[in-house]
Amino acid sequence: MLRKLLALSLLLAALAGCAGAGNSGTEAALELRTKYIGASEVFFKTDMIADYGDKVYDYTLEYSGDGSTGIINVISPEEIEGITVEIKKDGLRLGYRGAMIDTGALYADGLSPVEAFPAMIDAWRTGYVISCRGAKMYEKDCLEITFNLTEYEGAPEVSHTAWFDSATLLPVAGEIISDGRTVLTCKFTDAEVQ
Repeated sequence: MLRKLLALSLLLAALAGCAGAGNSGTEAALELRTKYIGASEVFFKTDMIADYGDKVYDYTLEYSGDGSTGIINVISPEEIEGITVEIKKDGLRLGYRGAMIDTGALYADGLSPVEAFPAMIDAWRTGYVISCRGAKMYEKDCLEITFNLTEYEGAPEVSHTAWFDSATLLPVAGEIISDGRTVLTCKFTDAEVQ
């Protein structure tokens, strides 16, 4: 409980980027943070596109976990269907008859589609908010929030924009941008937060 209160108090300063969205935007962003900080488990099913310029990968992935650890199941493409990726605090473990997912990296530290789920959830919980506003996405009223994911000075500029259903605060879509180019997009086709 103390951890949650401390994290919540630190987040109030980060929500300054929502000032442009008005009081309702700030309140909704704070409610979103509270929802994901308090979550013991999240489940997402997404259609994800990773675009690295010379190669583009299309996936359908399912994630279940607490945000820092979890399991990703590859639903498609058919060639790698059934691969399971276990995200652990000390790294990743891939499983399925020796097959590997070749995804490339966003930047030197290597944020791949597999690492995107923990990065997004972490941003929703504690990330620095650049902006937030009301928006439409897939014909739904959404809260659009952009987070700064740049890790250190001199690193490529990385940001994450996510659209959350205004009524449920469940994710609808997301994208990760590196140095001004969208390299990863997600369409959430199912989501649950407990």
